[in-house]
Amino acid sequence: MLKSSFVVNKFLCELYNCQLDNKPLVVYLSFGHEDLLSASKKIKAFNLLIINISNHADALAPWDFLDYKGNCDLYLDTYKEIISKALDMLNISNIIIAGYSLSGLCATYLCFKLNMFDALVSCSGSFWYKDILEYSKNYNLKSKLKCAYFSIGKKENIGADLFAHSIEKVEEESKIFISKNINTFFELNEGNHFNQIEQRIVKGLSFVFKKL
Repeated sequence: MLKSSFVVNKFLCELYNCQLDNKPLVVYLSFGHEDLLSASKKIKAFNLLIINISNHADALAPWDFLDYKGNCDLYLDTYKEIISKALDMLNISNIIIAGYSLSGLCATYLCFKLNMFDALVSCSGSFWYKDILEYSKNYNLKSKLKCAYFSIGKKENIGADLFAHSIEKVEEESKIFISKNINTFFELNEGNHFNQIEQRIVKGLSFVFKKL
């Protein structure tokens, strides 16, 4: 992998170029501690663009709720600029957007807002977020997705009341995507929200790679 780094609008981005033509680009919205490269050695070659969002919570939230200011729409041009900059350095086949937790929510939301992605991987996505399921039902995707993958841990309903129906809400989001004629898979994983983050993302990538 050939690594390069760049900054766009205060977002630190890392691009890992597999140096092979016509391979997928995985755009991963990262909190800065995941190691996808080590976890993904056994799956097909791909390019990886890591967008570090650890200091940009406002860029993840679709609208005001709780302590989130909901400024994701204000950063759409930033996301487009970051991805376009990476594409200038690559010769790719498809683009997969991926995220975990709140970034799993954002990755899904971006598919409604940007016409850039061929596949979605959303693991333990924050679909407890107010009105997000209604939004997904009532709006069309801008990205012409060929497939989507959703997963969540079996113990993620345990905890604060806000998360009490997390499993059901992730599964409902997957059914909404099925209703939009997207080849969609929902999977339950062992453990709680913080178990095997990289491995869960890699399982999702393995599914969409086979469908693209």
